Amino acid sequence: MRTPLLDSLPKKPFVILAYPRTGSYLLVSILDQFPGIKCHGEIFKKERIELPAETILKMKATVQTRDAKPIVFIKRLFELTPDVHTGFKFFANHHAELCKKLSHSESINRVIILRKPFDIYVSQTRAIATGCWIDKKGETLADKPLLRFDPEHFQKIMRNVLYNHACMKVIAGNRPESTVTITYDEIAAIEPVRKIAEFIGASSQPEVINVSLHKQTTERYSELFENFDQLQAYVATHHPEMVINPEKI
Repeated sequence: MRTPLLDSLPKKPFVILAYPRTGSYLLVSILDQFPGIKCHGEIFKKERIELPAETILKMKATVQTRDAKPIVFIKRLFELTPDVHTGFKFFANHHAELCKKLSHSESINRVIILRKPFDIYVSQTRAIATGCWIDKKGETLADKPLLRFDPEHFQKIMRNVLYNHACMKVIAGNRPESTVTITYDEIAAIEPVRKIAEFIGASSQPEVINVSLHKQTTERYSELFENFDQLQAYVATHHPEMVINPEKI
């Protein structure tokens, strides 16, 4: 499947396909530091466009015009930086039809982020409980209440995460020549991100990479929940394929 509007761009663009709580925010921040790359954040949020106000003004964009003609919106954004490989991060639940086009188009490279389902569950549950969705250096749960395991909530997250993982693997298999996969742990290691940047088309490597975001969790998994034993027992019964490390931080 070709996307003619994107075919006309001088530099091949890219998209980061991810699920919430997989490290996409950090990956965007790091990739944007590479010469020859411009990486935007979550430009297809349901109620707003995650771009600077001056950029939105230049594009004469609104949420309504963006959603009515998403490919035209993307092309206009990419045209603002024609001399670099431009990309953005995208969650499939924000625009199902667009996700299909981005997943199959030959006109765009794809970076897929994967994270272990149980780790996503812990991170998402913690973010909901604390109201903190962006990890920042030095923050802990010292003054926060313990999390409580709820089987219904757990299954809801697992259904979404496992479905997303299956879809991502299909996408990677359909066009392996234009798709690269990275894990949450590899993002923090930095070196795999350098290879991702080369794949995208970085013109050079920065000598120093500023990592302004850090893993927020400082407590072991077993210390985050008030009923962790119940969580372990439930997972062992209903998802025996998952291995939980209580000592993981």
